[in-house]
Amino acid sequence: MKKFIFFFKNYCYISGSMLLFSLIDLLLWIISLYCVGLVFWILFALQCVYFVWWLWKNIFYQLNAFRLVNFVWDNPLSVIIGKLGTGKTLLLTYLSQTMKLLTDEIYSNYPLEDDKVKVLTFKNLDFTDRTKPVPPDDSVILFDESYLYIDGTSPHDEKKVHSGKIPWIVLARHFGHRALFTAQREGMIWNNIRQLASGIIIPISLRKPVVKKGFNFFNRFFIMRIGIFQDITDYEIWKTKSVERTVEGKRAKHKSDVGLGIRFFKIMIPLEFANKYDSEWLKFVRDLKNDEIVNEKFYYWSETTKLSVKERLELFDIDILKKNLKPKKEKGNSKDD
Repeated sequence: MKKFIFFFKNYCYISGSMLLFSLIDLLLWIISLYCVGLVFWILFALQCVYFVWWLWKNIFYQLNAFRLVNFVWDNPLSVIIGKLGTGKTLLLTYLSQTMKLLTDEIYSNYPLEDDKVKVLTFKNLDFTDRTKPVPPDDSVILFDESYLYIDGTSPHDEKKVHSGKIPWIVLARHFGHRALFTAQREGMIWNNIRQLASGIIIPISLRKPVVKKGFNFFNRFFIMRIGIFQDITDYEIWKTKSVERTVEGKRAKHKSDVGLGIRFFKIMIPLEFANKYDSEWLKFVRDLKNDEIVNEKFYYWSETTKLSVKERLELFDIDILKKNLKPKKEKGNSKDD
């Protein structure tokens, strides 16, 4: 019952806009009471069309939400790939709520305003580490900005440092884990994770709600179009063909192929979910650096004309020039002089 109420509250297509349409429908019904003949039947038809549209929209988004939840649950390792601003972290946050339909063990490596989500780092998944435990069965692991932890562009170097994580990557299915990693490019995800990932999720487009200051009753949802693939090779083939069509001036095809495990659909994300995380939570790193700086002054370009050539060279930090313009030692000088 708890899960049903949770799902009904967050995923039914009921919002301020639906309330507005309901009032319009009620108005049409009242007007139709005083009409006869053709006008009555036109108003009646409009009510029927509205009801069918509302019902289809409701079922459409609910089925897509279930489809995504089941896809994540069926794949122990999944990756979310998308350029900056496509909604990767928003999608992770959405899953932190929807996956509660199947488990209470939710972990993330970024802060969420949710008392049911626990903190997780890469050390929890490292079998050479003896300080942090591995999550239990039926755990959902949400790992944002994976490139900050493992450099996927240098797989051989990273393998030496992160070899303790390989057992977890291989055995995630046996542990009953469902993990999702995000990155802007597939090459930024560590090769060991990318090649074993059986779920690829691509945010294609994101329609944001129009938020007005002091008034946000209507349109409280993000509409995200995503693509899901069951193999990295299928995704790469689709991506290549999409690029070719774009070059030719054509639209990229978003056509589902159930046989290949490729699907495209839309999901609805309540605005409240977006408010559960801070997209700039790592800004404290800047403060950590600035705390060590003695001289925090920033120069205006107009002020640099007052500096000497040497001071300007030092200020601009052009290392190649600084190295080549160092005073050369005289030939007659030696260390013993």
